[in-house]
Amino acid sequence: EKLAGVNVIVDLAGTNALTNDQLELLIDGLPFTVPVTQTLSAIDMANGSLTLMIPNTAGWGSDGSKNISARVVDMSGNLGAAGAATGVVVDTTAPIGPATALTIAADAGGGISTEERTAGVMVLVNLTGTTVVAGELVEILVGGLPFATPVIHTLTASEVSAKSATLTIGSNDGWGADGNKLLSARFVDSAGNQGAASGAATVTLDGSAPNAVVSPITIAAATNGINATEKAAGVALSVSLAGTGAVAGNTLDLQIGGVAFATPVTQVLSAAQITAGSVSMTIPSTAGWGSDGSKLLTATITDALNNVSAAGGHSSVLLDTTMPGIPTNALVIAAATNGVSASEKTAGVNVLITLAGSSAVAGDKVEVLLAASPFGTAVQWTLTVNDINNGFANVLIPSAAGWGVDGIKLISVRLIDIADNPGTAGSALSLSLDTTAPTSTTSPLVVAANSSGGGVSIAEKNAGVAVVVDL
Repeated sequence: EKLAGVNVIVDLAGTNALTNDQLELLIDGLPFTVPVTQTLSAIDMANGSLTLMIPNTAGWGSDGSKNISARVVDMSGNLGAAGAATGVVVDTTAPIGPATALTIAADAGGGISTEERTAGVMVLVNLTGTTVVAGELVEILVGGLPFATPVIHTLTASEVSAKSATLTIGSNDGWGADGNKLLSARFVDSAGNQGAASGAATVTLDGSAPNAVVSPITIAAATNGINATEKAAGVALSVSLAGTGAVAGNTLDLQIGGVAFATPVTQVLSAAQITAGSVSMTIPSTAGWGSDGSKLLTATITDALNNVSAAGGHSSVLLDTTMPGIPTNALVIAAATNGVSASEKTAGVNVLITLAGSSAVAGDKVEVLLAASPFGTAVQWTLTVNDINNGFANVLIPSAAGWGVDGIKLISVRLIDIADNPGTAGSALSLSLDTTAPTSTTSPLVVAANSSGGGVSIAEKNAGVAVVVDL
């Protein structure tokens, strides 16, 4: 203000001044070093006042309180008395800025993330060694300039006493593009003098999240749905990192239905995984799959500053951990009527399975069991639409299935659903496996009609030839 020139309005009422008289401003009752005068014009007289400007070169003297007054000097050089004085304070000394670098808590992790920027970045200004007093302003600068929306705070007496003040840079204050930012602070005193920027601290603004996962998540177990056994063992999967821009130290998070698993499934990426371009993970049984049904799996990548990518890698899987129903009707095995002979076993033993009440659907499998366990070579049949419509299925137990030794056998059937969940076996049918032929006789047959060795006559043939077998 001093440099631009200070305007002073003087009221001429009661001065008896005349046109062409001079008005002179005084400082502390004396003329300025370079006198500040102005000749009164008819317009000034008509207005009853005039405005003078005290130029920077007038000679204000040192900073401090000043009394400004005015007097009239007539055309004959007579000096009028000084009028009433107006007190002003000349304060041209800028306040001293902070000597210590600003403290930005959000930068502790190596930069300021989108989340931190959105929440507002707190900056602590150390007031030690400054000349500020309560009522003066502190302003945070970026790159030596004010933010688009100035970040200014009026200092309180308690802050001055505590030697620190905290300001918050709002998300919309105007950080500009990502990159390194130089933050500093300056003080503005009550007279409007701006101190020099100081307390500089460099921070990294990083609001760019990694790119989303592009390729679908690969889950081998999901081909026909994830069954109870696969879920219990842990479901292995692979996530491609191609195009994500992920780096070692980033974190990969899996989501189910757009939210994190109840027990989060995450992995911090290693340099080897970044080089390989993919990461293998396992979803443990305790992760929290929820109830059976279709599940959408996605993945996000979080960088060191907690910037989170968009969800990607969308992959739909069917969770099916419910066992199928139990076949309730008796099995029919025609060959079992008098036991399964060697020839019947060799030809293959047909089992008629009634499906009524089993809840089976096309694509499920029926499996024939021996003593409640699979045959040595599993005997299974995938049910067709026709099987379901007919309400029964025929399954052949081949000779090579693995019957074991002759004896009583318990045959039962269970369902295995599309996801390979095995059901409980139904009621067993008992049958005899008898593939051993009787022992041949050892003594020669006795034919009485041929006892003389002469052969069997027509009469003997017609009467019937008796043969005695020694058992």
